[in-house]
Amino acid sequence: MARRLEIVLRGSEVEDVRLDGESLWPTWFKVEFKETGQVSAKIKGERLSTNFGDEIIFTHLE
Repeated sequence: MARRLEIVLRGSEVEDVRLDGESLWPTWFKVEFKETGQVSAKIKGERLSTNFGDEIIFTHLE
């Protein structure tokens, strides 16, 4: 099953992080951008990768 990680930014600050719609902020997480164009992330022990069909989305609010 593909997962969806949404990182919501307001200006340059993280406002929320949602995994499959559930807010997990404030929780440690990391996002990596690969040379191949793939994006991977880790949050709460869950590993996500666009290579495996997961969505990693950044939403920027003004």
